[in-house]
Amino acid sequence: MFGRVIFAPPAAGPGPRTNARRHAQLFVLGLIVTSLAGTVLQTSPWVTRSGQRTPVVDAFFTSVSAATVTGLSVVDSLEHWNWWGQVILLALIQIGGLGFTVGASVLLQMLRRGIGAYTLRDELLLKDGAPALSIQEAVFLAGRIVRFTIVAEITGAMVLTVWFVSAAGMPPRDAVWNGLFYAIAAFCNAGFDITGGFQSIRPVATDVWVNFVLIVLIQLGALSYVVFADIGRARSWRPLALDTKIVLSLNGVLLGIGTIVFLAAEWGGALAGYATESKLLASHF
Repeated sequence: MFGRVIFAPPAAGPGPRTNARRHAQLFVLGLIVTSLAGTVLQTSPWVTRSGQRTPVVDAFFTSVSAATVTGLSVVDSLEHWNWWGQVILLALIQIGGLGFTVGASVLLQMLRRGIGAYTLRDELLLKDGAPALSIQEAVFLAGRIVRFTIVAEITGAMVLTVWFVSAAGMPPRDAVWNGLFYAIAAFCNAGFDITGGFQSIRPVATDVWVNFVLIVLIQLGALSYVVFADIGRARSWRPLALDTKIVLSLNGVLLGIGTIVFLAAEWGGALAGYATESKLLASHF
C-alpha cells in the first residue's frame, strides 16, 4: 500500500492527490539519496579512526538513522569515527532534521489554508486542486526556517562550548566541536553522541545547566518555527491557530505524563543513585 501511494505514477490532471503524491515522492527520494550518499561516504577508510572500511550494513544503518534523526547506532560515534566521520554524521543529522522540519511546516501551512482559505486567490487555487502555498511562499518559509535553525543551533553551541571549557575542562577546539555537535543533535532531536562508550549524556545527567540548554534546543526543534512564529504573531492564547494550540497542549501533557511515568518506573532502578531533584531532572529530560 505504501509503495503504491509513494511510487505509483501520478494521475493525469491536477488534483489534491496528485500534489500530495508528488510532495511525498520528492520527500522519499531526498531521504533515499541522502542515506545512500551517507553510506558511500561512511564506508570510506578515511573517515574511521582505525583506517579500516566500515561494513556496508553498519554504514547504511548509521546513515539512515542519522538522516531520519532516529539516533540509533551500532558503532561508537567517538571511538569509531574520526573528525571527518563525525562531520559526515552531523551533516546527515542536519539535512534530515531540516528536511523533516521544512516538509512538515510547508504541509502545515497548506493544511491551514485548506481548512479555512485566507483569500479569494486561495479559494480558487484549492478548487483547481493546486496547493494554496505557492513555490515562492514555500521557499520564503523554508528560508525563515533555516535562519531560525541556524540562530538556535549557534546560540546553543556557544552556550555549550562555554560549559565544556569552564566545567568540563576541554581544550577550546574540542569544546567548540562538542558544543556544535550536541546543539545540532539536540535541535534535530537526534540521539547521537560523541561522549564515548555509548554513554549519551549520562556523565552530565545531574548538571542543571547542560540539561536546561539541551531541553530548550529539543523543544525549539520539536515545536518548529511555524509554532513559534504563530506565538510571536498572536502574543496570547486566544488568537493562536488551532493547530498551534493542539501542539502546545499535547506537548505539555505528554511531557508531564512522561516525566511522572518515567520517575515512578525508574525511581529505584536507573535513577536509584540520584538525589530527588536530579531524578526529576533526568525524568523530565
